[in-house]
Amino acid sequence: MQIVLLPGFEGSPAVWAPTRAGLGGLVVAAPRLPAGAGLPAQARALAAALPAGPKLVAGASYGGLLGWALADLLQDEVQGLILIGSLDRPEAAPRWIGPAAALIGALPAGPRATLGGAWRQRLRRSLAEDCEDPALIAQIVAEADGWEALPARLGAIRAWGLSSRPPCPTLCLAGQGSRGARAAGQGGASCRLLPGGPRPHLRGPAGLSALLRVAVEALRCGAWPW
Repeated sequence: MQIVLLPGFEGSPAVWAPTRAGLGGLVVAAPRLPAGAGLPAQARALAAALPAGPKLVAGASYGGLLGWALADLLQDEVQGLILIGSLDRPEAAPRWIGPAAALIGALPAGPRATLGGAWRQRLRRSLAEDCEDPALIAQIVAEADGWEALPARLGAIRAWGLSSRPPCPTLCLAGQGSRGARAAGQGGASCRLLPGGPRPHLRGPAGLSALLRVAVEALRCGAWPW
């Protein structure tokens, strides 16, 4: 079974380096977020780049929604889905997303570049709250395409294009809009908090790695993974 790790808005697969360190011996893929108009199109591009076979998908923030789209597309292959700091239902998407996508996309090149620099500085400060490795932070920021892709990704969330509930066993980790028992009772989704806040893959990677290992073993045995 392959573990597929999808990054959030920053877009850099390097955010998974601490988690991958605890997954030695397992087959792991951590691709960049693909381009494409809408989540279903991005899921098709992602599926084309991954080998066929059973998968456990974990996605942070926007990567969680892309994982959901991949589960919709590959229902015979995606056997489990973990949403990390992501949305757990369509109505949880903030209403400002559509106007924000249009506004950012319409900015002239100069102001857009200025705001892009400010976005990267904010990303660096945010990462420093969760990660003590300056070299890893620098790599994530250098690889980040989040600002350039932000209008398309916000627009994709606004368009949704996903099933009303994921079609496979789903775990929500500190997801935006998740509300404990309410979310846990919807569509077979469970909810859990891991040490590390909204970025357990950086602040508490050992706990996330352990969870992924347990889930892979359960899925291999045909058991419920959480």
